[in-house]
Amino acid sequence: MQSSTLAILLLFCLVGCVTCASNTTVRAYILDIQSEYEKIDTLGQRLTKAIDMLNFANINSTLIPQIVQTRAAQLKKLTTARSMLALEMSVLSNQCNMFGGDDCTVPTCSYHGKYISNNQTAKCVCDQDWTGLNCSVPICYSIPATNSSVCSGSGTCISNNTCLYPTPSNNLVVDTIRMYANGTVARSCKEYLSTFNESGLYWIKPDNNYPSFVVHCEQKFNGGGWILISSRNKSIPPKYSDVVKPLNDGSSMADDKWAIFRNANPDLMWKDSDRDEYSVTNILGWKNGANCKVLTTKLTDLLLAHKENTGCTMSGSDYCLLGDTRFGMTPCASCEATYTAPTLIWKEWKFKSYFWNDSPELSKADIYLR
Repeated sequence: MQSSTLAILLLFCLVGCVTCASNTTVRAYILDIQSEYEKIDTLGQRLTKAIDMLNFANINSTLIPQIVQTRAAQLKKLTTARSMLALEMSVLSNQCNMFGGDDCTVPTCSYHGKYISNNQTAKCVCDQDWTGLNCSVPICYSIPATNSSVCSGSGTCISNNTCLYPTPSNNLVVDTIRMYANGTVARSCKEYLSTFNESGLYWIKPDNNYPSFVVHCEQKFNGGGWILISSRNKSIPPKYSDVVKPLNDGSSMADDKWAIFRNANPDLMWKDSDRDEYSVTNILGWKNGANCKVLTTKLTDLLLAHKENTGCTMSGSDYCLLGDTRFGMTPCASCEATYTAPTLIWKEWKFKSYFWNDSPELSKADIYLR
């Protein structure tokens, strides 16, 4: 192999593999680099085995040492090329972990903060109980997850103020996260009902193509089996949280997790956090029949959906809302007065009135799916 081998290898990796792909985004390029890395890694392993065989070959030839020397030089260049590709993958992957979009240029701050950019600074300003350059490190009871003393040194901080302990510890606030005894995970809170009837945190895996994650299951109220997706408070703007708990702190499920459930068309329950008043609706009607605002893809929106018979003014008595930006958080069913049948949208309506101004305004509300 000539001295230009390394340059040729890198040129192939940086140009050849890209030109064979129609997708020229940064994320596609990372996949191309990964493919080339694997090819070089495989070639290096084969070359190593070949050199070993040549060294032990029982052949009396002066050419064998020359072949071994040449192959060893080639292996060295392959090793260098592989290391350079690994470094490039690492740098680009880190960038794409911090930013969204196909070209990794849209700041996300891990959905746990806001990206601030001006003439003096450009950085993520993290929400409470999150830290790190990209707001990806949770804080458990004032201690970052990266600190060895987090969760009293005996547990793992898996989300903000959520410690996972291998066994219960005395004198600690312990978040028990349930799964089946054999280590498997249910698809939903409803699936767990036959085994667990206690409300709390559970591992679920609703989609085979998405990793398991932790949710709060309401296993007592209205038949149980409800997944908490947002815990709202009129005085606190909604925010993303890895694990939504019924704390009324504005925590809401991240967009990618919400998309899994949104696509499955489950029932949605909007519950008064202070009273046993609630409503239940199927989200399909808000995806297909909400003419003013279809069911949102972002649970941090104040208004999730808006349906109205005439116009989109939220006036008169012909509109239905999921959430609101004006009247607090009571889901409004006044359009049902026109339809004369509440069941057209609401499967259950346990609030005192169909009209927002006839019912006590909700200051706190929890939104569930089943």
